[in-house]
Amino acid sequence: MTPPAGRADGPPRPVAQAPRRRPDGKQRAVRRCIVQAAFLCALGSELASKLSYHEEEERAVADWLRIAHRGASGHAPENTLAAFRKAVEMGVDGIEMDIHLSADEEVVVLHDATLDRTTDAEGKVAHLSLAEIREADAGDGERVSTLAEALAVIPRDILAFVEIKAIEATPHAVRIVQEMDRLDQVVVISFDPNTLRMLRQVDSRIPMALLLGSGADDDVTASTLGIDLLRRAQATGTSTVSVDWRLVTTEVVSDVRRRGGSVWTWTVNQTDDIRRLASMGAQAITSDYPDRLNEARV
Repeated sequence: MTPPAGRADGPPRPVAQAPRRRPDGKQRAVRRCIVQAAFLCALGSELASKLSYHEEEERAVADWLRIAHRGASGHAPENTLAAFRKAVEMGVDGIEMDIHLSADEEVVVLHDATLDRTTDAEGKVAHLSLAEIREADAGDGERVSTLAEALAVIPRDILAFVEIKAIEATPHAVRIVQEMDRLDQVVVISFDPNTLRMLRQVDSRIPMALLLGSGADDDVTASTLGIDLLRRAQATGTSTVSVDWRLVTTEVVSDVRRRGGSVWTWTVNQTDDIRRLASMGAQAITSDYPDRLNEARV
């Protein structure tokens, strides 16, 4: 995900590390419920709006997932194995990453279409081989990794949110997920509706969410924004919207969730904002700083 323009992130705070431990029953229930709901919605099922949970399960769903944006990118070079390992160490429910396709059809983990911003090299990813991309320093001596390498360092009890930046990477990414038997761990996200439609055709078992970083159409009022966002997602085959945090209001969350949808949000780097969005009912919150997500949970 591309962070909203004009975001004012404060200086990094002291790291509040959470001990790594296997999730308890409630945490596992949260993950199962959210991913199951995304899966049902991705199939275009109306069952999601009819699901009834027992009281304890409702309390679990009221919790929210902590997602590390490009790994712990506030503490390590973004989208690198170091950032993913740091996020695991700090304690998160999910790790987000971005993927492109190299000239020799390798799926590489990188946000931009070029090497220019995040490495010491230049050039378009699609025009370079994996070997050429590997020559670049992605920060602190880290190299650009492949999707397979990234998934390998993320424990199976932590979700992997894979944002497909180039539609041509879709079938290759699906093949890797299948070969690594990570269908129960990976959630695909994208701003591109056509990418999600292709994903549904290639393997409908993989949950997905539509990323939305802009407002509604001009003729849509604030009171119907949530409905508009949900309809955009449903047009791609999912009822999960992953929204720029500045668009999220109590009304938006209510409108989406009452209609069987799910609301995730990004990229939130201030603890007070994280708490506020959680109180509104956002079901997943993404941040560059996992320690701040953990702080907001206290």
